[in-house]
Amino acid sequence: MKYSFDGFMKLYLDGTPDRTIFEGDWVRKRRKILKKPRKYVVNIHLMNRAGERAVTAVRVLIRSNDRDLSAIIFKYADAMVKENKGVDIVLANSYAVVRT
Repeated sequence: MKYSFDGFMKLYLDGTPDRTIFEGDWVRKRRKILKKPRKYVVNIHLMNRAGERAVTAVRVLIRSNDRDLSAIIFKYADAMVKENKGVDIVLANSYAVVRT
């Protein structure tokens, strides 16, 4: 898949904003990227205590602006956690990778 910007944003699902990682264009052009509504490709990875994948990664296409993007990602992650109640999922180890 061809993306408009190089790199990605890695957002940890425990809600700690200072753990967010930016790579490529996201480092310098983050405001430009998030300024207007865009189509984002989000891969959500739910991990267990050992840091291994607990659930198959899910790819979601989202059209959003910066205010709604993280809320939508957390909503999808919560739904995945509820759907997999018996699985050992640790949100501090889980993350979403966002590209556009």
